[in-house]
Amino acid sequence: MTKELKLLNLLTEQSDYSQRQLSKLLEVSLGTVNNMIQTFEDEGILKVVKHTARKVDYVLTNKGKEYKNTLHVEHISECFDTIASVRSTFKQNLAELVDQGKTNFIVQGETDELVRLVKMCFFEISRKNKVDYTLYNELDTEERDQVIVDGRNDYSMVVGWTMEPEINLETLNYKNLLS
Repeated sequence: MTKELKLLNLLTEQSDYSQRQLSKLLEVSLGTVNNMIQTFEDEGILKVVKHTARKVDYVLTNKGKEYKNTLHVEHISECFDTIASVRSTFKQNLAELVDQGKTNFIVQGETDELVRLVKMCFFEISRKNKVDYTLYNELDTEERDQVIVDGRNDYSMVVGWTMEPEINLETLNYKNLLS
């Protein structure tokens, strides 16, 4: 999300932020916030309503609301493009592993949106090939010990999205699905 969109979202939520507060929230310099507000005012996106010398409100004009909506649409489109690209990379890497005879995977990583993408890819691949996966974080301690310490397992591969495996699996190979 661009700093411009973040600023407009903040001002939509609360119109009386000080520029110093906005600077901290946006993690930019006070001068940057001042320049953004001045530009938005000059372009008719914001109206600055002065109550006192130290108290102002920043109000989005109709043009400003339309501009903010445009920025939202652009941001959402970029997010979808990124998700599609990551999903495609995941799916391609998993398909290559399946082609190599790997069919039972441990998925390593936090349970987050990336796990959801990996699950979708496994679901799509399982339509053509018999594959199975287990989320490492969902294994109980005894199951983890069997995989890590004893080396007893039915898994053929560990997959994740970090450069190095977070767990030491001497008996299994690791594949970063983003690479």
